[in-house]
Amino acid sequence: MPISFSLSDKNILVTGASSGIGQAIACYVAEAGATVLLSGRNIDRLNETALLCGKRAIICPQDLTDVEALPKFVRKLARDHGPLSGLVHSAGIEQSIPLRALRAQKIQEIMSLNSISGVMLIKGLAMRGCHTKKTSVIVISSITGHNIHHQQANLFPSQIYSHQRVGI
Repeated sequence: MPISFSLSDKNILVTGASSGIGQAIACYVAEAGATVLLSGRNIDRLNETALLCGKRAIICPQDLTDVEALPKFVRKLARDHGPLSGLVHSAGIEQSIPLRALRAQKIQEIMSLNSISGVMLIKGLAMRGCHTKKTSVIVISSITGHNIHHQQANLFPSQIYSHQRVGI
């Protein structure tokens, strides 16, 4: 698809950039001329994304389930690379675990990444010096949230994912 606009001289943070929608968005943003800050947990896959995106990609690994660290993460990115012109939060996890094997810690991990992390990234972005005058934020949701009634009752974590993503 040809790029019909320019993102040159802009820094865009893309979460979930190691695969899927996040990876595709990161490459598109880089092709449009932005410096794309690639965030994810898997450094090997972030390196693959960086190769796809070219010289405009900067790898910025971060575990988004550590939600309290996210405002500082954004501040460090802005300090190291300049204020951000945009944030695309596409990171998310969905894990189907039988209800009898489900633990509260797993629910907290899913909730931290799928819901809380986006808010905390935006909190960091809102800090003085972390954003440009005109900054855009995109938080990716999921059609899965609209399909809750079709899911198996014993796979509760996928229902957690659905509720959180539709809540975005």
